[in-house]
Amino acid sequence: MISEENGLNTNIIFNKQLRYIYVVTISVFVFSIILHIAMAFSNSLWMDEFYTIFFIKDGRSISDLLRFCRTTEVTNPPLYYIVMYYLYRVLPHTEGFMRMPSVVFFIIGVFFLVGYVWRISKKEVFPTLMVFCLVPINVFSIGYISGEMRAYAQMFMLACAFLYFRDKLLDTESIVDVVKTGLIVLLLGLTHYAGVIMVSYFGFADIISVVRKKQRKRVLMVYMVPALIICAWLFSALRTSEVDVSVFWADIPDYHDVLRMFSWLFGSKLMCIVVLLGVVILLYKQIKKKDMYENHEIWELIASCVYMIALVYVYSRYVNPKGGIFVARYFVPIMPSAMASVTLVIGKLTHHWYNKKCMGPLILGACVLLMLVPNMERINKRITGDYLIRENASLIRELYEDPETEAIVYDDEVVMEAFVDFYLRDGNYRTIDINDVEQLNQVSKLFAFTASRDDRFEKMDALSGYTVKSYTEGTAVYVYTKEELREYEDAQ
Repeated sequence: MISEENGLNTNIIFNKQLRYIYVVTISVFVFSIILHIAMAFSNSLWMDEFYTIFFIKDGRSISDLLRFCRTTEVTNPPLYYIVMYYLYRVLPHTEGFMRMPSVVFFIIGVFFLVGYVWRISKKEVFPTLMVFCLVPINVFSIGYISGEMRAYAQMFMLACAFLYFRDKLLDTESIVDVVKTGLIVLLLGLTHYAGVIMVSYFGFADIISVVRKKQRKRVLMVYMVPALIICAWLFSALRTSEVDVSVFWADIPDYHDVLRMFSWLFGSKLMCIVVLLGVVILLYKQIKKKDMYENHEIWELIASCVYMIALVYVYSRYVNPKGGIFVARYFVPIMPSAMASVTLVIGKLTHHWYNKKCMGPLILGACVLLMLVPNMERINKRITGDYLIRENASLIRELYEDPETEAIVYDDEVVMEAFVDFYLRDGNYRTIDINDVEQLNQVSKLFAFTASRDDRFEKMDALSGYTVKSYTEGTAVYVYTKEELREYEDAQ
């Protein structure tokens, strides 16, 4: 039977009434995962991914990798690099396969988030199914999480796992769950330091609960032990660092960046408006009922998002503008909180309707459209061309088949080493710095690429009329003829 209080609960999980909701859910989930896979296979690697390969390329050892993370790459912990170090040696060397671990991590994270929403919604089917639909179709997840050979998908997975295991821990307070949750916190902190900022909010919340005697003190062990290990690693890295960590490339944020970040995390501007209206309605009902504890899970999730965005904004704009960290990807760990709050708010607002005939699929479809339609142009660019450069991969492949190619021109030595290791493992090519005009003029045909965002792009453009543009700061690939090289020398 249908519970009016709990909507579509676990007792009717296989009720025929749900079949249309299941059809919509499965269709959207499969479609969105296809988008994620298409993203992974549709373009050549870009600058940050080349840096990942540089740290893990053939000939490196784990000790070499750890040394990089303690000297030149101190802003990133080593766990993701260690994982990819071993996968790099067994997976086929194609862009798609190198990114497939990120796709797998993302899918695992979605299932952890599904389990979390299932628990805190008191086993309501509809909000749980919304996670399957809305999280993978979120343009933020398509653009920044699963489509890169970077740590963000692993960070997303561990953030989702943290929410799930922490909620379980707060129910049981068992030693086993303390160990499980603490291990997740440790792995998250050693994947990316942004995860530490996200976890710190829940740590403060749990400290307050312990002080108010709502939770046992053992809950705090989840944070204390991982914090000691992560801090020990971080302080060690800062002592041996060869870079100035007080300076970073990120721009100083303004309020437009804050609003944009909320719209990305919650799916779209329209979805943000829906959630905001829903929050107002739920607060009104809560105040009217004089039950301030009702919906506390929703308020905690939304507060964690506001906390991290506000903290990073204040630091990046006022505390250390030259070393700000207001970067979209660094907010990946609060995306699970944002999307969980979306599903719970909409589930609360519609729980009297979605168990009626055909209303569930309509509500679900409307939510998908609210997130998909405003972002279609961005998704299309990510998949088909302006942002992702399919042509790069095909041009790179031509190197294997063109015996006349004599050299590679580069503008970044680190990226060049990774480029050669990944794409040209079986080739024996000269490498020439872009500024060495004399050497450039000695070859009849060469292959060149750039991974920089500065004036070296202009040098490449001056060198050749043939340019494959890249997405954001990605890798641009160029092919030159002898005549073009002479034109470049004359121009110099």
